[in-house]
Amino acid sequence: MDPNRPISRSTFLKISTRWLAGLLAAPITGLSYSRWIEPKWIQTNYLQLPYTSLPRAFHLKKIVQFSDIHLDFHFGIHRLEQLIARIRKLKPDLICFTGDLFHASVKSNESSTIRLLSLLEAPPGKMGGAGQP
Repeated sequence: MDPNRPISRSTFLKISTRWLAGLLAAPITGLSYSRWIEPKWIQTNYLQLPYTSLPRAFHLKKIVQFSDIHLDFHFGIHRLEQLIARIRKLKPDLICFTGDLFHASVKSNESSTIRLLSLLEAPPGKMGGAGQP
């Protein structure tokens, strides 16, 4: 095909339609992922920390870290119940929650959330934010 030759109208329309479809598909795909897939995705990673300077108190200890629940947005109380059951099944030695429990309103599921979080147990005990028991 000669690069200097102008393209036909039908070829132009085919190419334009493909580009438009691609431009429309990208945000729809991203929105679909962020709305229906990622919020339901609970991922468990198992890591062994190979630090030689790690204090002996942490040797062979199981640490569970969870965060970004955003309760009431994509993550309902039933999903929190499933997560708590999953964490308990792991029988951790230490549990670390690193933020964003509620999305906007604490009031809607306050008592259920407290009840579920109180089911979490680890040998060192429980401690709230800023060192508060």
